[in-house]
Parts: sequence; C-alpha cells; structure tokens
Amino acid sequence: MRERSIEERRVIAEYFVNIGVAWFVAGIVSFFLSPASGDYGRIIWGGMLSYMFLKIAVFFTREEK
Repeated sequence: MRERSIEERRVIAEYFVNIGVAWFVAGIVSFFLSPASGDYGRIIWGGMLSYMFLKIAVFFTREEK
C-alpha cells in the first residue's frame, strides 16, 4: 500500500470522526430523546461503535516514524 499524504490522512480521519459522531447520536443521544422505548442495547452499541470509529480516526492522524 502506498504512503498517504498528510492531507489524505486528514480527510480519511475526518470521515471516520463523522461516522463516530453519527453512531454516538444514533445510539446514545436518541435514547434520551425517546426514553419510552427503554432499549439499553442502543446505548451499548452506540458507545462501542462510536469508540471504534474514533480509534480508527486517531490511527489515521498519527504520524508514522
């Protein structure tokens, strides 16, 4: 695989950050906006997927030595 430029890595990281935020909103924030459903699995999945995509974003922003 070829080495990516800093700008390419920034764009990829931004993409994964946006996905992470979307999962946070879908899984955690929406739970508090509609508490009648009582589905705690949404909080767990939202938190896990948000964390996973944010870790991927950090991987792409890290500079290799």
